[in-house]
Amino acid sequence: MREFGKILTPEQIAAVPTPSKPWVEPTEILPVPTVEEMQSWYPDEADERRTFRWEQNVITGERKAIELTLDEYRARHVAKIVSKNEWFLRKQADDKKAKRAALLEKLLDEMEAKEI
Repeated sequence: MREFGKILTPEQIAAVPTPSKPWVEPTEILPVPTVEEMQSWYPDEADERRTFRWEQNVITGERKAIELTLDEYRARHVAKIVSKNEWFLRKQADDKKAKRAALLEKLLDEMEAKEI
């Protein structure tokens, strides 16, 4: 099993493609995992699927890449699902609002045409 939260080598950093994944529009509401479900969830073990953050020492200028801890991976996984669900609901509301506006515009056009 992979050790989480450690400093990565330049070779390990180079193995992670950038950008790591393109945005894929969600097409449905995804169930948010419970705390119990997340206790058994683990991220993909592949080196190219690692997620890390940069930390820089402002005094020495040393910059190092530190892989996320298991808790950070889990929190990020849940946060992504929640944000995708929120985006999907917002998009649905915007689509509904646009459809209603188009229908209202069509109705107004018909009413104006009858008055002339």
